[in-house]
Amino acid sequence: MPDPTPAPAGELTSSPAILERLAATAGRLCRSLILRTHALAERLDLAPAEFGKGRALRMDDAEALLGEWLRQLRRWAAFNPEEAFAWKIGGALLGVVLAGLVVAVALID
Repeated sequence: MPDPTPAPAGELTSSPAILERLAATAGRLCRSLILRTHALAERLDLAPAEFGKGRALRMDDAEALLGEWLRQLRRWAAFNPEEAFAWKIGGALLGVVLAGLVVAVALID
């Protein structure tokens, strides 16, 4: 039976093996999320017509897909600066509202 006494706080986070496993798991999760999101965008026909036209793109390379999506986002923002600004302001306001809700819930407890 394992020892029920808790380990010191510094011991849990200082192990390089645990940190490496966490980083590898987070990397796999991010790559999987990118691939699944791109597949959904393709299936729903939401990818721009110019997607991947500038270079050869492998559909199983998450880093290349993310780079292409970011290129398309920058291209769209350069073409539509007012709408991009509105999205940024909307996102910032949503973040403020959510932070306010978190503070309100914390104060209630």
